Amino acid sequence: MIDLFMPFRSLLKLGNVCTDNNIFRMHYKLTVIILLVFTLLVSTKQFFGEPIHCMSDSDKDHDKEAMNSYCWIYGTYTLKSSLAGIEGKHIAYRGVGPDKGIQAEQIKHTYYQWVCFVLLGQAAMFYTPRYLWKIWEGGRLKALASELGLVGQIFLLDLFLGGAFRNYGAAVAAFTHIPKVPNNFLDYELVNPMDQYFPKLTKCWFRSYGPSGSMQHKDRLCVLPLNIVNEKIFVFLWFWLIFLALLSALAVLFRILVISMPPLRTVMIMGQLRFVKRRVISRIVRHFSFGDWFILYLLGKNMNPLIYKDLIIEVSKELEKRPNNMV
Repeated sequence: MIDLFMPFRSLLKLGNVCTDNNIFRMHYKLTVIILLVFTLLVSTKQFFGEPIHCMSDSDKDHDKEAMNSYCWIYGTYTLKSSLAGIEGKHIAYRGVGPDKGIQAEQIKHTYYQWVCFVLLGQAAMFYTPRYLWKIWEGGRLKALASELGLVGQIFLLDLFLGGAFRNYGAAVAAFTHIPKVPNNFLDYELVNPMDQYFPKLTKCWFRSYGPSGSMQHKDRLCVLPLNIVNEKIFVFLWFWLIFLALLSALAVLFRILVISMPPLRTVMIMGQLRFVKRRVISRIVRHFSFGDWFILYLLGKNMNPLIYKDLIIEVSKELEKRPNNMV
Protein backbone atom coordinates (compact mmCIF):
# COMPACT_ATOMS: atom_id res chain seq x y z
CA MET A 1 0.00 0.00 0.00
CA ILE A 2 2.86 2.38 0.81
CA ASP A 3 4.30 1.85 -2.68
CA LEU A 4 1.16 3.45 -4.11
CA PHE A 5 2.16 6.77 -2.52
CA MET A 6 5.72 6.88 -3.86
CA PRO A 7 4.79 9.08 -6.90
CA PHE A 8 3.52 11.70 -4.44
CA ARG A 9 6.90 12.18 -2.73
CA SER A 10 7.33 15.41 -4.66
CA LEU A 11 4.49 16.92 -2.59
CA LEU A 12 6.84 17.19 0.37
CA LYS A 13 9.37 19.19 -1.65
CA LEU A 14 9.25 22.95 -2.04
CA GLY A 15 10.03 24.02 -5.59
CA ASN A 16 12.44 26.83 -6.35
CA VAL A 17 10.19 28.16 -9.09
CA CYS A 18 6.65 29.26 -8.24
CA THR A 19 4.10 28.95 -11.04
CA ASP A 20 0.87 29.00 -9.00
CA ASN A 21 -0.74 30.64 -5.96
CA ASN A 22 -1.21 29.65 -2.32
CA ILE A 23 -4.82 28.52 -2.74
CA PHE A 24 -3.87 26.27 -5.64
CA ARG A 25 -1.08 24.77 -3.48
CA MET A 26 -3.61 24.09 -0.72
CA HIS A 27 -5.51 21.96 -3.23
CA TYR A 28 -2.76 19.84 -4.75
CA LYS A 29 -0.27 19.77 -1.88
CA LEU A 30 -1.83 20.17 1.58
CA THR A 31 -5.17 18.51 0.77
CA VAL A 32 -3.51 15.59 -1.01
CA ILE A 33 -1.19 15.01 1.97
CA ILE A 34 -4.19 15.06 4.34
CA LEU A 35 -6.11 12.56 2.19
CA LEU A 36 -3.11 10.25 1.89
CA VAL A 37 -2.63 10.25 5.67
CA PHE A 38 -6.31 9.42 6.15
CA THR A 39 -6.01 6.63 3.57
CA LEU A 40 -3.12 5.11 5.49
CA LEU A 41 -5.05 5.32 8.78
CA VAL A 42 -8.08 3.55 7.32
CA SER A 43 -6.27 0.98 5.18
CA THR A 44 -3.92 -0.10 7.98
CA LYS A 45 -6.87 -1.17 10.13
CA GLN A 46 -8.95 -2.43 7.23
CA PHE A 47 -6.40 -4.70 5.56
CA PHE A 48 -4.10 -5.60 8.46
CA GLY A 49 -6.48 -5.60 11.43
CA GLU A 50 -10.01 -6.71 12.23
CA PRO A 51 -12.36 -4.12 10.68
CA ILE A 52 -15.50 -5.99 11.78
CA HIS A 53 -16.34 -8.37 14.59
CA CYS A 54 -19.70 -10.12 14.67
CA MET A 55 -20.76 -11.60 17.99
CA SER A 56 -21.66 -15.29 18.15
CA ASP A 57 -23.52 -17.42 20.66
CA SER A 58 -20.33 -19.06 21.88
CA ASP A 59 -16.59 -18.94 21.39
CA LYS A 60 -16.78 -22.31 19.63
CA ASP A 61 -18.86 -21.00 16.75
CA HIS A 62 -17.20 -22.47 13.63
CA ASP A 63 -18.90 -19.90 11.39
CA LYS A 64 -17.30 -16.93 13.16
CA GLU A 65 -14.68 -16.09 10.53
CA ALA A 66 -17.08 -16.78 7.68
CA MET A 67 -19.71 -14.58 9.27
CA ASN A 68 -17.27 -11.70 9.74
CA SER A 69 -16.22 -11.93 6.10
CA TYR A 70 -19.79 -12.24 4.88
CA CYS A 71 -21.07 -9.24 6.85
CA TRP A 72 -18.05 -7.14 5.82
CA ILE A 73 -18.50 -7.91 2.12
CA TYR A 74 -22.28 -7.75 1.85
CA GLY A 75 -22.83 -5.02 4.44
CA THR A 76 -24.75 -4.59 7.65
CA TYR A 77 -27.70 -2.42 8.63
CA THR A 78 -29.30 -0.42 11.42
CA LEU A 79 -32.97 0.22 12.12
CA LYS A 80 -34.53 3.67 11.78
CA SER A 81 -37.02 2.94 14.54
CA SER A 82 -34.18 2.20 16.97
CA LEU A 83 -32.22 5.40 16.43
CA ALA A 84 -34.34 7.51 18.80
CA GLY A 85 -34.74 6.74 22.44
CA ILE A 86 -32.63 6.30 25.55
CA GLU A 87 -30.12 3.46 25.50
CA GLY A 88 -30.86 0.98 28.23
CA LYS A 89 -34.44 2.19 28.56
CA HIS A 90 -36.12 2.20 25.14
CA ILE A 91 -33.39 0.53 23.07
CA ALA A 92 -30.40 -1.68 23.75
CA TYR A 93 -28.05 0.20 21.42
CA ARG A 94 -28.46 3.02 18.95
CA GLY A 95 -29.89 1.61 15.71
CA VAL A 96 -30.14 -1.94 17.04
CA GLY A 97 -33.38 -3.63 18.05
CA PRO A 98 -35.98 -6.22 17.07
CA ASP A 99 -36.11 -6.58 13.30
CA LYS A 100 -39.62 -6.88 11.85
CA GLY A 101 -38.28 -7.57 8.37
CA ILE A 102 -39.49 -4.25 6.92
CA GLN A 103 -37.02 -3.15 4.24
CA ALA A 104 -37.91 0.53 4.64
CA GLU A 105 -36.82 0.37 8.27
CA GLN A 106 -33.35 -0.88 7.40
CA ILE A 107 -30.46 1.54 6.76
CA LYS A 108 -27.88 -0.40 4.76
CA HIS A 109 -24.16 0.19 5.44
CA THR A 110 -21.84 -1.01 2.69
CA TYR A 111 -19.65 2.08 2.22
CA TYR A 112 -17.01 1.25 4.84
CA GLN A 113 -15.11 -1.24 2.70
CA TRP A 114 -14.64 1.45 0.02
CA VAL A 115 -13.55 4.36 2.24
CA CYS A 116 -9.81 3.93 1.69
CA PHE A 117 -10.26 3.69 -2.10
CA VAL A 118 -12.47 6.78 -2.20
CA LEU A 119 -9.97 8.78 -0.14
CA LEU A 120 -7.11 7.62 -2.36
CA GLY A 121 -9.13 8.48 -5.48
CA GLN A 122 -9.87 11.94 -4.14
CA ALA A 123 -6.19 12.51 -3.45
CA ALA A 124 -5.46 11.64 -7.08
CA MET A 125 -8.23 13.96 -8.30
CA PHE A 126 -6.94 16.85 -6.19
CA TYR A 127 -3.48 16.34 -7.66
CA THR A 128 -4.69 15.99 -11.27
CA PRO A 129 -5.17 19.79 -11.83
CA ARG A 130 -1.56 20.31 -10.70
CA TYR A 131 -0.37 17.69 -13.18
CA LEU A 132 -2.40 19.29 -15.96
CA TRP A 133 -1.16 22.74 -14.94
CA LYS A 134 2.44 21.58 -15.35
CA ILE A 135 1.55 20.44 -18.88
CA TRP A 136 -0.64 23.43 -19.82
CA GLU A 137 1.21 26.02 -17.76
CA GLY A 138 -0.08 29.51 -18.52
CA GLY A 139 -3.57 28.39 -19.54
CA ARG A 140 -5.87 30.60 -17.51
CA LEU A 141 -8.98 28.56 -18.34
CA LYS A 142 -7.37 25.41 -16.94
CA ALA A 143 -6.49 27.13 -13.68
CA LEU A 144 -10.00 28.51 -13.44
CA ALA A 145 -11.52 25.07 -13.98
CA SER A 146 -9.23 23.43 -11.43
CA GLU A 147 -10.46 25.71 -8.65
CA LEU A 148 -14.11 25.27 -9.62
CA GLY A 149 -13.67 21.44 -9.63
CA LEU A 150 -13.45 21.37 -5.82
CA VAL A 151 -17.25 21.54 -5.59
CA GLY A 152 -17.46 18.22 -7.45
CA GLN A 153 -15.48 16.55 -4.67
CA ILE A 154 -18.12 17.52 -2.12
CA PHE A 155 -20.94 16.09 -4.26
CA LEU A 156 -18.89 12.93 -4.86
CA LEU A 157 -18.55 12.28 -1.12
CA ASP A 158 -22.22 13.06 -0.64
CA LEU A 159 -23.12 10.49 -3.30
CA PHE A 160 -20.74 7.96 -1.74
CA LEU A 161 -22.37 8.32 1.70
CA GLY A 162 -25.90 8.20 0.32
CA GLY A 163 -26.68 11.89 0.80
CA ALA A 164 -25.34 12.02 4.36
CA PHE A 165 -22.25 14.18 3.71
CA ARG A 166 -23.85 17.45 2.62
CA ASN A 167 -25.13 18.30 6.11
CA TYR A 168 -22.86 16.02 8.13
CA GLY A 169 -20.44 18.59 9.55
CA ALA A 170 -23.16 21.10 10.33
CA ALA A 171 -25.25 18.42 12.06
CA VAL A 172 -22.29 17.29 14.19
CA ALA A 173 -21.48 20.89 15.14
CA ALA A 174 -25.12 21.55 16.04
CA PHE A 175 -25.30 18.36 18.13
CA THR A 176 -22.15 19.14 20.10
CA HIS A 177 -23.45 22.63 20.98
CA ILE A 178 -26.88 21.48 22.20
CA PRO A 179 -27.21 21.93 26.00
CA LYS A 180 -27.23 18.62 27.81
CA VAL A 181 -30.52 17.96 29.62
CA PRO A 182 -30.88 15.17 32.22
CA ASN A 183 -32.66 12.10 30.88
CA ASN A 184 -35.29 12.45 33.60
CA PHE A 185 -36.82 15.38 31.73
CA LEU A 186 -36.86 13.70 28.34
CA ASP A 187 -38.41 10.59 26.93
CA TYR A 188 -35.73 10.42 24.25
CA GLU A 189 -32.20 11.49 23.45
CA LEU A 190 -31.16 13.40 20.36
CA VAL A 191 -29.40 11.20 17.84
CA ASN A 192 -25.70 11.86 17.37
CA PRO A 193 -25.11 12.23 13.59
CA MET A 194 -21.85 10.29 13.94
CA ASP A 195 -23.75 7.34 15.42
CA GLN A 196 -26.42 7.60 12.75
CA TYR A 197 -24.15 7.72 9.69
CA PHE A 198 -21.16 5.82 11.09
CA PRO A 199 -22.62 3.28 13.51
CA LYS A 200 -20.30 1.23 15.68
CA LEU A 201 -22.90 -1.50 16.29
CA THR A 202 -24.94 -2.94 13.43
CA LYS A 203 -27.05 -5.99 12.60
CA CYS A 204 -26.34 -8.74 10.10
CA TRP A 205 -28.29 -11.80 8.99
CA PHE A 206 -26.25 -14.89 8.11
CA ARG A 207 -27.88 -17.84 6.36
CA SER A 208 -26.42 -21.33 6.45
CA TYR A 209 -27.50 -24.96 6.15
CA GLY A 210 -27.86 -27.18 9.19
CA PRO A 211 -26.80 -30.84 9.48
CA SER A 212 -30.12 -32.00 8.06
CA GLY A 213 -30.00 -29.61 5.12
CA SER A 214 -32.52 -27.12 6.47
CA MET A 215 -31.95 -23.36 6.23
CA GLN A 216 -30.71 -21.65 9.40
CA HIS A 217 -30.93 -17.90 10.01
CA LYS A 218 -28.48 -16.32 12.40
CA ASP A 219 -29.07 -12.78 13.65
CA ARG A 220 -25.76 -11.23 14.69
CA LEU A 221 -24.67 -8.00 16.32
CA CYS A 222 -21.55 -6.66 14.57
CA VAL A 223 -19.01 -4.19 15.93
CA LEU A 224 -17.39 -1.80 13.43
CA PRO A 225 -14.34 -0.31 15.21
CA LEU A 226 -13.19 1.29 11.95
CA ASN A 227 -16.11 3.72 12.09
CA ILE A 228 -14.52 5.40 15.12
CA VAL A 229 -11.88 6.65 12.68
CA ASN A 230 -14.23 7.17 9.73
CA GLU A 231 -16.62 9.45 11.60
CA LYS A 232 -13.83 11.84 12.57
CA ILE A 233 -12.19 11.75 9.15
CA PHE A 234 -15.38 12.82 7.41
CA VAL A 235 -16.12 15.55 9.97
CA PHE A 236 -12.68 17.03 9.29
CA LEU A 237 -13.11 16.64 5.52
CA TRP A 238 -16.50 18.40 5.64
CA PHE A 239 -15.10 21.50 7.30
CA TRP A 240 -11.90 21.41 5.25
CA LEU A 241 -13.70 21.09 1.89
CA ILE A 242 -16.17 23.85 2.80
CA PHE A 243 -13.23 26.07 3.76
CA LEU A 244 -11.45 25.28 0.48
CA ALA A 245 -14.66 25.88 -1.47
CA LEU A 246 -15.02 29.37 0.01
CA LEU A 247 -11.37 30.19 -0.69
CA SER A 248 -11.69 28.81 -4.22
CA ALA A 249 -14.80 30.91 -4.88
CA LEU A 250 -12.92 34.04 -3.80
CA ALA A 251 -9.93 33.00 -5.94
CA VAL A 252 -12.15 32.49 -9.00
CA LEU A 253 -13.81 35.87 -8.45
CA PHE A 254 -10.42 37.54 -8.11
CA ARG A 255 -9.13 35.80 -11.25
CA ILE A 256 -12.16 37.01 -13.22
CA LEU A 257 -11.47 40.55 -12.02
CA VAL A 258 -7.82 40.24 -13.07
CA ILE A 259 -8.81 39.02 -16.53
CA SER A 260 -11.40 41.75 -17.07
CA MET A 261 -9.67 44.73 -15.40
CA PRO A 262 -6.27 45.79 -16.81
CA PRO A 263 -5.81 48.46 -14.06
CA LEU A 264 -5.82 45.64 -11.50
CA ARG A 265 -3.03 43.92 -13.40
CA THR A 266 -1.07 47.15 -13.24
CA VAL A 267 -1.53 47.29 -9.48
CA MET A 268 -0.38 43.68 -9.11
CA ILE A 269 2.83 44.36 -11.05
CA MET A 270 3.42 47.54 -9.03
CA GLY A 271 3.12 45.47 -5.86
CA GLN A 272 6.18 43.51 -7.00
CA LEU A 273 8.30 46.60 -7.68
CA ARG A 274 9.48 49.78 -6.03
CA PHE A 275 10.28 53.16 -7.48
CA VAL A 276 8.80 52.42 -10.90
CA LYS A 277 6.32 54.88 -12.33
CA ARG A 278 2.79 53.69 -12.90
CA ARG A 279 2.74 54.82 -16.56
CA VAL A 280 5.70 52.53 -17.28
CA ILE A 281 3.79 49.49 -16.07
CA SER A 282 0.50 50.68 -17.59
CA ARG A 283 2.14 50.80 -21.02
CA ILE A 284 3.15 47.15 -20.70
CA VAL A 285 -0.27 46.03 -19.43
CA ARG A 286 -2.02 47.95 -22.20
CA HIS A 287 -0.05 46.26 -24.97
CA PHE A 288 0.30 42.79 -23.44
CA SER A 289 -2.34 40.10 -23.66
CA PHE A 290 -3.42 38.42 -20.45
CA GLY A 291 -1.22 35.40 -21.17
CA ASP A 292 1.85 37.59 -21.73
CA TRP A 293 1.07 39.59 -18.60
CA PHE A 294 0.68 36.40 -16.59
CA ILE A 295 4.13 35.17 -17.66
CA LEU A 296 5.58 38.54 -16.72
CA TYR A 297 3.83 38.37 -13.34
CA LEU A 298 5.23 34.88 -12.66
CA LEU A 299 8.72 36.15 -13.53
CA GLY A 300 8.28 38.78 -10.83
CA LYS A 301 7.55 36.05 -8.28
CA ASN A 302 10.73 34.14 -9.14
CA MET A 303 13.31 36.79 -10.10
CA ASN A 304 15.55 39.07 -8.13
CA PRO A 305 13.61 42.36 -7.61
CA LEU A 306 16.44 44.48 -9.01
CA ILE A 307 16.75 42.37 -12.17
CA TYR A 308 12.96 42.31 -12.51
CA LYS A 309 12.85 46.11 -12.25
CA ASP A 310 15.41 46.44 -15.05
CA LEU A 311 13.41 43.98 -17.18
CA ILE A 312 10.19 45.98 -16.75
CA ILE A 313 11.91 49.23 -17.68
CA GLU A 314 13.54 47.73 -20.77
CA VAL A 315 10.28 46.13 -21.94
CA SER A 316 8.49 49.46 -21.51
CA LYS A 317 11.17 51.25 -23.53
CA GLU A 318 10.93 48.72 -26.35
CA LEU A 319 7.14 49.11 -26.48
CA GLU A 320 7.49 52.89 -26.56
CA LYS A 321 9.81 52.72 -29.57
CA ARG A 322 7.49 50.55 -31.64
CA PRO A 323 4.93 52.10 -33.97
CA ASN A 324 1.35 51.56 -32.94
CA ASN A 325 0.59 49.40 -35.94
CA MET A 326 3.36 46.98 -35.01
CA VAL A 327 2.28 46.40 -31.42
